[in-house]
Amino acid sequence: MLIYNNKFWYSIIIAIIVMGFLFAITWAVFKIVLVELNDNRGMYNYLKAYYAVEWAWELAMLELKEKWYWYYRRFDLNKNDSFSNILNSTWTFNPIISYDIWTKTSFYTWELAPLSYDVIPLFYKDDASNYPVLEITSSLISWDVGNFTWNIVSDNWWLSSVWGFNWSSLWTYKYLDSSNNFVVDMKSVKMFLTDNSSKFNYLVLFNSSTITSIKYNLDSNGTFFSRPRTDITVSAKIWNYKQNISIKYDNTDYLWIYKYAIYDD
Repeated sequence: MLIYNNKFWYSIIIAIIVMGFLFAITWAVFKIVLVELNDNRGMYNYLKAYYAVEWAWELAMLELKEKWYWYYRRFDLNKNDSFSNILNSTWTFNPIISYDIWTKTSFYTWELAPLSYDVIPLFYKDDASNYPVLEITSSLISWDVGNFTWNIVSDNWWLSSVWGFNWSSLWTYKYLDSSNNFVVDMKSVKMFLTDNSSKFNYLVLFNSSTITSIKYNLDSNGTFFSRPRTDITVSAKIWNYKQNISIKYDNTDYLWIYKYAIYDD
C-alpha cells in the first residue's frame, strides 16, 4: 500500500512539472507572438505615418505653387480639424497631418555674403488676403561703408540708396511718368509704402563687397513681411507614431529677376 501511495504522489508531481513546463513554453510562444504582432503593427503605423507626411509635404508644395512663395499657412495635429483629418474615414485608425509654412515675420536678421543679395516681399498672404507692410526699418550690425545697397521695387516705381535705411528720411525716388519718361525725385520709405500699399513691394538688398559680409536686421514694428528664407515643417501622426519633414527654401532663388532692379549710383 505504501509503494502504491508513493507512486501516486510521484505521478502527480511529474504531471505538475510537465504541465508547468508546457505552460511556460506556451506563455513564451504567446508572448513572442504578441511582441511580433506589436512590432508588425508598429512598423505598419510607422510606414503609414511616413507615407502620410510625404502626402502632406506634397500638399504644402502644391499650395505654395498655387499661392506663391509669400503664402503663410499653419495648422496643427488635431483629430477634430477637418483639414488635419483630411486622410481619415475614422481618425483612430488613420493618420492626421499638419504643416507650418513659416513665411511671415516682423523681425528678421541675416548675414549677406559678398556679392550676394536678398529679395524680401514687403507683404505676406494667407487664405483671406494680402497684407502689406507700411513701416519697416533696417539696422546694420557690420558692413563696409558704401557696400550696402537697397532698392524697393513696385511696378514702375523704385526707391533706392546706398548706406543708410530708415522709413522717415528722404531717399532717391525713380519712376516712369504717364509719358514713360524716367523721373528722379525724393521720397521717404513711409510715403513710398503708403502710396503703393495696394501693390506688391519688394525690398532688394545687395552687398557689393567682394570680401566682407554684411549682417543686417529688418524690423516692421509688429506688422508682417515675408521672410526671404522660409522654413516648412510637415508632420503626420497615427497613434503614438509620428513622422516629421523639415526643409528650408530661399525665396530669393525664385524672385531672382528683381536683382536687376534699378539701384542708386
